[in-house]
Amino acid sequence: MRQFRVLVVPALVLLAAACGSESGASSGAETVTSQQCRRQWVDLWQYHGENGNPGSSVAALADRWEDLDAQARDVAERAEGADCGATFDDLKTEWGALEDFMYDLHELDPARQLATAEGDRRYYAEYQEMIGEDGTLPPALRRAFKTARREAPQAVNDLAPAMQDAAQVEVTDKQEVRDFLLEVKESADSSESYGELQQMLRIISDAELNEH
Repeated sequence: MRQFRVLVVPALVLLAAACGSESGASSGAETVTSQQCRRQWVDLWQYHGENGNPGSSVAALADRWEDLDAQARDVAERAEGADCGATFDDLKTEWGALEDFMYDLHELDPARQLATAEGDRRYYAEYQEMIGEDGTLPPALRRAFKTARREAPQAVNDLAPAMQDAAQVEVTDKQEVRDFLLEVKESADSSESYGELQQMLRIISDAELNEH
């Protein structure tokens, strides 16, 4: 869910011309005023705040996101020209890389995968009730959910050894990230419970419960 975030800064800042944004502009080596620098930090903070913390089964990653969010907000309120340039670029790069890593882990997280399917099921039931229809799932889907709920906890346990070092990954090192994700994927491929869960999730996904 997208969020709108407002940071109260001096009016002069809000009137200043934006000197870059998260979509691509960087302060580089150019000289910027305090007002322009604060505008950059406000833009960065608001950009990442639109969707909020991605969340993670690795609590340290979610905590790290919150730390970066707090840092950006703090600097946005008091930035001087010197707080742009490398200072801005480094935090921007780290924050973006951290989010990418967290979203990559979502694709391999059994608990999150099951939670997504359960959310689709609830949406389907609520929608059917709203239009006056019976929201009971067909037998095949009920069996798929039952099996998915049974296998997900074991799949989480099977991936736990590979996931335990996620917080130590240097997220700005693309090769280190790739190597770590490959290790987690190999662990998933070797888990019978993870494989069974994926089969059930495909059955559930094919039903397109969130499209009704």
